[in-house]
Amino acid sequence: MPKNLSEAVRWYRAAAEHGDPIAQCNLATAYLLGRGVRQDDKQAASWFLAAAQQGLPPAQNNLAFMYYTGRGVPRDYVKAAKWTRRAAEQGYALAETDLGYLYEQGKGVPLDYVAACTWYSVGASGGDDRGIARLKSLSSLMRPRDIADAKRLALSYVLQRGKGSEGFTADSKASMLDQQ
Repeated sequence: MPKNLSEAVRWYRAAAEHGDPIAQCNLATAYLLGRGVRQDDKQAASWFLAAAQQGLPPAQNNLAFMYYTGRGVPRDYVKAAKWTRRAAEQGYALAETDLGYLYEQGKGVPLDYVAACTWYSVGASGGDDRGIARLKSLSSLMRPRDIADAKRLALSYVLQRGKGSEGFTADSKASMLDQQ
């Protein structure tokens, strides 16, 4: 049975306009990729924002991508980091790895290899293989003590998250290390 993308978009739009965050995210993706509608980055960003504000991690991470690349919105690394963090702190593995990359590059957040390594580890533990590859690359630039700190932080974060924690933030790094 052939797919009717225009019909799917019509149904997504109806649900999105009634506030359904999954429909909003799907409609945004259709606009981003030009599937069933004319490709439109501004519409994509607008619908990702609507879903992201309702707390949907894939929408938050996709909105972060829009800010990171400047597609449909002005390029803004701080906003990219904000939305990536929101998705990461909900356990969205792709965002966890992406947040590690932002820390590794110092884009929107302070340059911090320990935080980068921590988030790469957390993302990898959530199933994002990109985290493993980034860990291997970044580890060659770090001191063994910093690598050990990052591993402890990642383990602590994953354990806390399992208990309903609000998650790891750069600000909590020092206090978590003090508890070790």
